[in-house]
This record gives sequence, structure tokens and C-alpha cells, in this order.
Amino acid sequence: MVEPEIAFADLQDDMNCAEAYVKYTCKWLLEKCLDDMEFMAKSYDKGCINRLKMVASTNANLSILLYLTSWMIFK
Repeated sequence: MVEPEIAFADLQDDMNCAEAYVKYTCKWLLEKCLDDMEFMAKSYDKGCINRLKMVASTNANLSILLYLTSWMIFK
């Protein structure tokens, strides 16, 4: 769990911070752990690298993408 200290932030500020952190994490995984992610793609989830690339490179609102991804996982 990430618990940033953001003084005087509203809900939108919190969402922007969370979105930036998710994008950063996806970019970091692709840059630093690509071998591990390729193993995961081969062994468990064929589309995981494509989803990471989509989230890392998107300028759209991540809340929509996270909702759709969650829906695909839990359907």
C-alpha cells in the first residue's frame, strides 16, 4: 500500500498521484524487469506485456483503463 503525504489534496489530486504511480510502475517493470515479464507472458499471461505498455504509454484517464482491466479479470 502506498500512502503519500499530500497536504491539502482533494480526491482528484489523489487520483492523479495514484495514476502517475501506476504509470511509473508499469514503465519501471518494462525497463528493469523485461526478462521476468517475458517469462510471465510465456508461462501465465500472454497479454501482460501489452497491457503494461498500454498503461505506461497512455495519456488517457487511467481510471477507465483500470476499470476495464479489472472487469476483464473478474468477469
